[in-house]
Amino acid sequence: MSFKSIIYYCNQCKKIVDGINDLFFVEDGSQHGFCSEKCIEVYFNPFVAHFEKIDKDFRAANAIDDSDLDEVLGNPQYIDKLLSKPDEIWRRENDLKEENYSLILNINHLDEVVHLVALCLVFNHRPSFIFFISATKNQKYLMEFKSGTQIKDVTNFLETPSSMDSALDFSPETLMNIDLKKSLLLSDLLKHRKESDIPFENFMNYMDYFESTMREPDEVFTYEDDEGDIIYTHLKVHDIDDVPFFYFSVCLYLKLENGDDAIVPILSFPTIDPELTERYRKGDLVSGVIKN
Repeated sequence: MSFKSIIYYCNQCKKIVDGINDLFFVEDGSQHGFCSEKCIEVYFNPFVAHFEKIDKDFRAANAIDDSDLDEVLGNPQYIDKLLSKPDEIWRRENDLKEENYSLILNINHLDEVVHLVALCLVFNHRPSFIFFISATKNQKYLMEFKSGTQIKDVTNFLETPSSMDSALDFSPETLMNIDLKKSLLLSDLLKHRKESDIPFENFMNYMDYFESTMREPDEVFTYEDDEGDIIYTHLKVHDIDDVPFFYFSVCLYLKLENGDDAIVPILSFPTIDPELTERYRKGDLVSGVIKN
């Protein structure tokens, strides 16, 4: 290395890395890169605390109590839909061209309309860092998240070009079956997760490990589930700052109408729980890597 060398460094710890591919990015168009997930969290923690204080102060000033909605916030199916298929997206930009987004999902819970909201950053067409998630029945609170510019086409905005199933043309019936299978898998995951495991709301921060788990898994298992569907489970061990964790991608095997085979990712998640890991290491061990 010489004085002429181009350097890349972590915006949090200032560690110099070998190249741009050694940095993680969480914002579209941003030059802020990080050497690890830990540095991302440390860098953004003041923003998380900022939004939490705003929430606490606003609720106190307006006598808003949504503590009865803790069950909604603890439901991974609702959170997953909020982050992947929200009803509304609002984009805000300051004078430095820095952006953040509000995601809003409206659900019916116990015969009442409940609004789930999230403040986040977006990278590569998906939420990349979550500042804040909450739920409310209060319209005044909800309007706090409807500022800036509303994204009109939510589906296209959150569409991930690199998604492995983006080029597949599924019938409405197949899409409905995929959504049903995803709901069943999420329910099973919720039932067996421990409180000490990686928080569900942090799952989106691990999405960078999805593609390597699919393409270069350490293990692949296959089995037939109770509904008669063929499931493939991809597993890979990763680490953040020498702390290991498991990343799973649970996939559904489909026979397409044109006769082609497809392996469609349905549910992906990280875990540090050995018992949960063993639960998903079931079926027949497949040697080699599944081609998608």
